[in-house]
Amino acid sequence: MSLAVQSRDLTKEKPKALRREGFLPGEIYGPGQENIHVKVSLRDFEKVYQRAGSTDLVDLQIDGSTYNVLIHDVEQASGGQIISVNFLKVNMNKVVTLKIPFNFIGESELVAKGLGVLSTIADDVEIECLPSALVHSIDVDLSKLENFGDQITMADLKLPPNVKLLAGLGEVVVSMNEINIVVDAETPVVKDETVEPVPNTKQEVKK
Repeated sequence: MSLAVQSRDLTKEKPKALRREGFLPGEIYGPGQENIHVKVSLRDFEKVYQRAGSTDLVDLQIDGSTYNVLIHDVEQASGGQIISVNFLKVNMNKVVTLKIPFNFIGESELVAKGLGVLSTIADDVEIECLPSALVHSIDVDLSKLENFGDQITMADLKLPPNVKLLAGLGEVVVSMNEINIVVDAETPVVKDETVEPVPNTKQEVKK
């Protein structure tokens, strides 16, 4: 996928002014090169970022040139709106190290029946590969968790060719646990100890 950006003049185009006009300030950076100051349409960026995330290569087009980049360092304000972004230029002939998120698929029968609960230990994993071998996510099939105590570890992951796992093979990704149902003790019956009034048996003495 591709994204067009424009060069930015730091002396004339301040971040706040750019945002008011619907642009994001940004930088293109990478090993052995000077930073390139850019601006990008917020609307265009959001469309690409929704698809690419931080793990898919993007063809960044600027001033007639195209760079292979990863979206990196997306800065957000307290309200969640994106206010700036950096693009990491990659060398297609050199390996990159990146964290790839897990995509949890399927459903355990124990969970479907309300008997088990999943304990997710890891949401992503660090890998190493050439940029051309990068993947958007790595699938983790939860249907394989058939019994209480079952685990899916890093060793169980199906990695694409030419992708090296940097985590320990024994590290747990997700495990299946039994739901502990807490039954309250029977509420004791409280006897009604209210004292009923004693009828007045005193007889009136006739004079």
